[in-house]
Amino acid sequence: MANPDVAQAGVDPLKHYLEHGRREGRAPSPDFDPQFYLQANPDVAQAGLDPFVHYILYGRAEGRPQSIRHTIAGSGLFDREYYRAAYLDVALSGNEPLQHFIDHGRREGRRPSLDFDPSFYRAGNPDLQREDIDLVLHYIEKGRAEGRCCRGPGLSTRELQHSLEQIRSSGWFDEGFYLRQSPAVREAGVDPLFHYAVAGFASHLDPSPAFSSAEYTLTNPEVRAPGLNPLLHLLNSGGRAGGEAFNASPTGAVAGKKQRRHRPDEAISLFSPLPILLWF
Repeated sequence: MANPDVAQAGVDPLKHYLEHGRREGRAPSPDFDPQFYLQANPDVAQAGLDPFVHYILYGRAEGRPQSIRHTIAGSGLFDREYYRAAYLDVALSGNEPLQHFIDHGRREGRRPSLDFDPSFYRAGNPDLQREDIDLVLHYIEKGRAEGRCCRGPGLSTRELQHSLEQIRSSGWFDEGFYLRQSPAVREAGVDPLFHYAVAGFASHLDPSPAFSSAEYTLTNPEVRAPGLNPLLHLLNSGGRAGGEAFNASPTGAVAGKKQRRHRPDEAISLFSPLPILLWF
């Protein structure tokens, strides 16, 4: 509740807003923030106009930004499902994802989606080093039109669906095994495969007992770049494990070898002298 004092007083909210709230700078709804409106529209502030009245009479028709929530939601940059999966604390708390991002996440440097990485955006733009710059709003209002790069290697939102289908159909993902590694995913009500594709791999969770991300990365050092998923690297490029071609199937023949197969029911041990368990 935004104004508990009004509720406790038992007064009519509209009457209170007209008589007191608007002069106190209170927001009449989650979709209009008077302080944000004045900051985004300095001509209104300089004229000393009531921000909400100006918006109703002129600003709405002119398409002026009315709140942080409205601006971020309308930008297409926020992905609710991604945010819940990437940040299980938000999903477990029951907080509304977009509101959490507005109130906390953007100041904490959390990503709103796969399509924007605030740390990468700041690092790549020397003029954005000041801590008081809101990186998300800067990109929405200026950076996107200027063609600034806003994320590093890894999946985009557009590429995600294809990658999910790719992993699902590969036979390499074992949902039960994955949830045993991270029971919080089940508790949060997040789809395990989605979690793996957007966050789990970066936390070094394995997709099945038959695939060790750590072992694969040791033999494929290029996968160490932030944002690169070892399993997707295998599926997309036919990576190498232990110096040998690693066939992109949990039961397929290893290229160049006599019908060796990687058993999907056996885990690759990081401490095993052989990086792949083989059987004949």
